[in-house]
Amino acid sequence: MKNYKIDFAKNTVTVTKKFMERAGQLGTPEFNQMMELRKLGMEIVEKETKRHKKPTFQLTYKKMEVFVRCSDDAEALMAEFEHVKEEAKSQHNPCLYVQNWFKQQFPNYPQRGAKLEVVSIDNDSEKKSA
Repeated sequence: MKNYKIDFAKNTVTVTKKFMERAGQLGTPEFNQMMELRKLGMEIVEKETKRHKKPTFQLTYKKMEVFVRCSDDAEALMAEFEHVKEEAKSQHNPCLYVQNWFKQQFPNYPQRGAKLEVVSIDNDSEKKSA
């Protein structure tokens, strides 16, 4: 595996992070290779690593269950949710199967970053006792 790339158009040598670390150790093959690359008189640049994106929205079984329990028809939907979870065990990706079902059932489920408003519900019994 080649740990460097020479770009004659830009007059640079792009090297990997591992290569740079090993080239810093006297006597390693990478050290010797780095000395040869420096003789070319080109600028040596470390390759930028790709950053892994964190999932923007983590929909877990727990979050789905809490949302289902808060719905109008909670008992029936909860039974269906449990059935879908059992059914999902035979799938290649069970969590994705359940998430797809959930997204179909609740298309308005808030996504990450959505602004939620807290609404207070006035209880008539509190007004009477006050």
